[in-house]
Amino acid sequence: MDKVLKSDGDHESVMLAVGYIRLAVGGVEAEAAVEAQKAKIQEFADGHGIKVIDWHVDVGYSGNDLNRPALQAMLTGAQMPDCGFNMVLVSALNRLSRRAHDVVTVGTA
Repeated sequence: MDKVLKSDGDHESVMLAVGYIRLAVGGVEAEAAVEAQKAKIQEFADGHGIKVIDWHVDVGYSGNDLNRPALQAMLTGAQMPDCGFNMVLVSALNRLSRRAHDVVTVGTA
């Protein structure tokens, strides 16, 4: 985990995260919807001292299926010892999955 030097010389830990965004449909409005989710995640991160180091975006994928390219890449990366982040931020749990079982499975993988 990165360290930040405070003005008094002490170090504090910085929480590092990746943001995950999912949209079920693409098209003209997709870009605005992606940016809206990104803004919501970034606002939360900024308010809680979290640094978002990367974004994973799946557009045109259902929340009922975990077989999404960006989600799978993020989960694979998270299992690496040097992944560089310690949390995933989403704008709402249903962006991760529409099924509660999947959210628990992904959260404990």
